[in-house]
Amino acid sequence: LTVSSIIVQLAATRFTPHVTSLFFRARTNVVINGFFVVSTIFVLWINYSAGNTYIPRFGVIGAMLLMTASLLLLFPYFAYVFSFLEPDSIVGRITTDGLKAATPIRGPARLAIHERQRRSIESVENLANIALNAIQQKDKNIASLAANALCTFGSLYGDT
Repeated sequence: LTVSSIIVQLAATRFTPHVTSLFFRARTNVVINGFFVVSTIFVLWINYSAGNTYIPRFGVIGAMLLMTASLLLLFPYFAYVFSFLEPDSIVGRITTDGLKAATPIRGPARLAIHERQRRSIESVENLANIALNAIQQKDKNIASLAANALCTFGSLYGDT
């Protein structure tokens, strides 16, 4: 958890603070981090309940299985985190989220138009922040990626 938090904070500093909310809203992060926390709590409770005279066998086996699964999940999870925080992925997620918010919706959800407009505008602002930060850091690849995403966003937004 600490390593992923530090990596996300560095990415948020480099690109835009919106990276943090994107990261913690992603279903994979919620599931994996929840699994890590629940596993750790379970192991702590089993260690606390095990005494000199009583050893919960099934609890100990369960704790060993959960900790083994947690350790085995670390490497794929870090691979996911690094791919999640690649500039292409971040820009793509922001663009997709903004366009999804801008898409006309039928039914009762159409009443939340102000919230959807706000999310769409925030997406454009985040893309612009990424472009400006990349220009300040003299990173022309990320700057052109963000500029292309803004152009794509503008053309696709006009089509909706």
